[in-house]
Amino acid sequence: MHEHHSDRLFRLETVNGRAAFLYTLIEHKSMPDEKVGWQLLRYLVEILRQWIKENPKWDRLSAIVPLLFCHGEKEWKIPNEFLHLVDFEEGWRPYLLDFQFPMPDLGTIPDQKLSEDRRLRARLLAARDTG
Repeated sequence: MHEHHSDRLFRLETVNGRAAFLYTLIEHKSMPDEKVGWQLLRYLVEILRQWIKENPKWDRLSAIVPLLFCHGEKEWKIPNEFLHLVDFEEGWRPYLLDFQFPMPDLGTIPDQKLSEDRRLRARLLAARDTG
């Protein structure tokens, strides 16, 4: 299996009327990638750079929720937080950049159960409502 990914950015409105983004990344890799948090961070920064260009008078950044769908020959049993990649003293934790990302492994969910997974259902609803 060749390694590649596909991604999509959805603009959403929260229940409180705020603008937000849902960033989905589908990873097609034969092996789990422990550095995927770094990959997500780069994408999130690029999304925010573009957003700032489009909103030069911004007061607060728009929220982005990264969502990683993965599958491959092996189940992805890796930490789903960015800080896992950083070498730090525990006392520094409150001062360091960190984010978590839901990481459903599509390879472990039977096809007939995909629509029962609430995270996948949220992504499908976002696609329906923004498409």
